[in-house]
Amino acid sequence: MPTAADPKWILKLIPGVKKSKTRVIVGIGFLVLYFGWIMLRLTESFPIKSYEWLFLSTFFLNGVVHLTGGLGIGPPAFLSDMSLLISSQEVRLKTGPFKRVQRFAWSEVRSLEYRMGKLHLTRATGQSETFDLAIFGYSDLQEIKKTLNLLAKEKGVEAQGLE
Repeated sequence: MPTAADPKWILKLIPGVKKSKTRVIVGIGFLVLYFGWIMLRLTESFPIKSYEWLFLSTFFLNGVVHLTGGLGIGPPAFLSDMSLLISSQEVRLKTGPFKRVQRFAWSEVRSLEYRMGKLHLTRATGQSETFDLAIFGYSDLQEIKKTLNLLAKEKGVEAQGLE
């Protein structure tokens, strides 16, 4: 929550991956197939053909993805570039790696309205913009609404639905 001493509230969103024994077993199975196939070809002195490398790389990648996912290790940060910054100067939201950053400065806001997971913003110029907040979990969303309401009151911005 922003205060006079610490004016920023940042929420970094990285999709969580639940641990799963089944995914770990599937991942190990794919890796066993991968290494087993290579060992079989090497012990029989047969060269591994190009189409086999395609299948082997698929087994290897599947094995690594399932194994790491089953252990609860999420995707790399560049694949989950999601964040929300709420400060006393601006609000900035990025919901994905290929989505543009949405932002507004408090000085250019006339009103805020929260309805059904969306923050509707009306700028002083009359333009309106919508921020999708439904991607957040319930507890994060309540904290975001509370913070936005606090800052809106502080900045003299009309706010509805943020209580």
